[in-house]
Amino acid sequence: MAIKVMLVDDELPALEELAYMLETYSGLEVIGKWTNPLKALQQIILEEPDAVFLDVNMPEMDGFLLAEQLLKLRQKPLVVFVTAYDQYAVNAFELNAVDYVLKPVMEDRLAKTIGRLTEQYRLRKKEEVPDPALEKLLRSHRSAHPVPKLPLWKGDRIHLVNPSKIICCVAGVGGTLIHTAKETYTTQDTLSQLEAVLGTAKFFRCHRSYLINVDAVETVIPWFNNTYAVRMPQVDEDIPVSRRNLKAFKQIFHL
Repeated sequence: MAIKVMLVDDELPALEELAYMLETYSGLEVIGKWTNPLKALQQIILEEPDAVFLDVNMPEMDGFLLAEQLLKLRQKPLVVFVTAYDQYAVNAFELNAVDYVLKPVMEDRLAKTIGRLTEQYRLRKKEEVPDPALEKLLRSHRSAHPVPKLPLWKGDRIHLVNPSKIICCVAGVGGTLIHTAKETYTTQDTLSQLEAVLGTAKFFRCHRSYLINVDAVETVIPWFNNTYAVRMPQVDEDIPVSRRNLKAFKQIFHL
């Protein structure tokens, strides 16, 4: 059975060239080519390819952010980065399942990648955990490059939302609710994952079920057991501050 592959690159000539090169391999089947990473993510979720070739520098959603979303899928595709830039920890991929190929792509280098990809495909099971080397690289990249926008769901569509627009995140059954001034979105990210992505400069984990944007707090209310609650715009309920987070909360709001 051929390995089903999807390609994502915002530069159409590079996308078509890579597709042409990959189609010469009988063990591969290119099932999709996308210049828009957001649309690509939606199709990857629907079609569940075995592998995805990603450019790194793309508008709105870069290859690393897209790869982070792929790691959350039920069936996680193998990821190969293809880029003109060599500063993204090239050596981190040399001995791992995920490969990193520099543009312009050379035939002999691509052959090495396909060999590695084929071997990993044979060994990998659908329920296997994500490659730890890829997770480590993504964490390192995200710490140095704060996420410009978050891919969030509303209905059957994915929206890219600027973190500064987020008022609060609320843990729920089956996912997390993300409130902005105008909309409510959902994500499968946990609050701990969102806290790591959004950072602690503007967002505060006031309770195990709530992550709030401190700039969006409208009112601080004295609450039970000498603690507090906060009121946020567009959020119906008062949000409690847990006792374990009370000291940090007081420091933030100078109480």
